Amino acid sequence: MIIKNIIFLRSLLVSFLILLGFSDTSQGNEITTAWKDNYNSSTRLIIGNYNLDKKLIVGLELSIEKGSYSYWRNPGDSGISPIIDFQNSTNIEAYNIKYPIPELILQPFGSSNGYRDSVIFPIILKPKSIKKPLHINIIFDYGICDTVCVPVSNKLSYKIDNLMSLSEQKSLLIDQALEQVPKYNYISENKVLNARLTTGTEGNLYLKIELNASKNASLFIEENEKLYLSSINPPEKLVNGNLGFYYEVHSDQLIEDIIGQVLSLVIVTENSLIKEDIIIEQ
Repeated sequence: MIIKNIIFLRSLLVSFLILLGFSDTSQGNEITTAWKDNYNSSTRLIIGNYNLDKKLIVGLELSIEKGSYSYWRNPGDSGISPIIDFQNSTNIEAYNIKYPIPELILQPFGSSNGYRDSVIFPIILKPKSIKKPLHINIIFDYGICDTVCVPVSNKLSYKIDNLMSLSEQKSLLIDQALEQVPKYNYISENKVLNARLTTGTEGNLYLKIELNASKNASLFIEENEKLYLSSINPPEKLVNGNLGFYYEVHSDQLIEDIIGQVLSLVIVTENSLIKEDIIIEQ
């Protein structure tokens, strides 16, 4: 009788823990790795769907402690760009990392583009073979800043023995992150009207980007290996009603070599999140 009571109590305890969410399904239908802790931050992998296009989507989640922040692909005036390295992975032919929109972080020494609280980077993986296991091995290098900025590195791993087992897998977390990734605007007229170079009185080079948007719009410039653009003023409402963004240009190139280069821009307004390319003019 005592043994039966013990078994009953154990069953009751297990049921209670499941109701509290302490079971293996505490993330609902999400498949994730364990959190990997580091300086003021934690990281993990989220495994999403293997779709009809023969591609697998995963998410790299970065959780950031309150009071700290990390950086976007173009960190701004200063910072550490995130690097996501799949070099030691197996059965991956190619990958495409998506970057959700950042926020503008103002500092005494300038401004940065970054993330607070948490961010999920959706990543599209193209396997070499559907018939072989796929082993994800990521080295994730990123920066975490509060009063100081610290370079951080985490290693994350996950093995998928059967890709087709993920054909019905859904990830609400990855879907929500994808909604924050800017997409090219192919429907309406372009928001970016022009990007013009000017020369200052002391020979400094400046870039003015004109945007057909309200004063509440934000503009982020994706990284450019040949140019470093430093924001010098808040956006200005122009006489024609458009919005002007101003940057100082730092480059070893001549002006004639800068003219004609393409900038990829992310534009955030009250009701849109789009990406556009613009050619630099004079």
